[in-house]
Amino acid sequence: MTTVAEIHKYLPHFLSASGTPELLQEIDNQFPFIHPTRMYTSVHDNEEIIFQGDGIKELLYVHFPKRKIGSWNCMVFSNSCDIDPLNKSVYSPSICYAPIIRLDKYCQALENTGKWTPEQLGSHADAIRRQKVSTAFYLPPGNKLEAESLELMDRLCHCDNNFVSRKEIPIRRLFTLSDIGAYLFMFKLSVHLLRMTDSVLR
Repeated sequence: MTTVAEIHKYLPHFLSASGTPELLQEIDNQFPFIHPTRMYTSVHDNEEIIFQGDGIKELLYVHFPKRKIGSWNCMVFSNSCDIDPLNKSVYSPSICYAPIIRLDKYCQALENTGKWTPEQLGSHADAIRRQKVSTAFYLPPGNKLEAESLELMDRLCHCDNNFVSRKEIPIRRLFTLSDIGAYLFMFKLSVHLLRMTDSVLR
């Protein structure tokens, strides 16, 4: 579960003295319902760069054990610098990403299982919108994302960095996260992948 108190607790120390109060104010004023106009930015729409947290159209995706490869709209996990082709590396890095699905189609798929009541579906959808589901990142409609959606964070996939032409990125980019959107994604990503307080003696 993501709460304002948790966000304050894990606020990164590298933020500037001027940037920290501004980000805290944004979070306090808007969490968990960040308005779409604050979640995304259009500043980088025309840049031929893939930023961490970008939504990109038609990336190759496979969901094992099924072997069929399809094209999905996906959200990038990889660090922007790691996948920048201008940065030299001893090997070509992969771009890591997870699929984006419309919230209504996700709920319909759950309903089709016959295991969810309308009330349970409504509560689950509301929990997703409030970023309280650790395996999903809620994406409000905005920029080129036309409908409420979520990134399925436990469906990670990857492809070779050179496979995605940077010339096509301005056309294929669905959105780029704003500062507050990017921080919320980083926090949610850390919650999904890391449990500092899992109470397990190691």
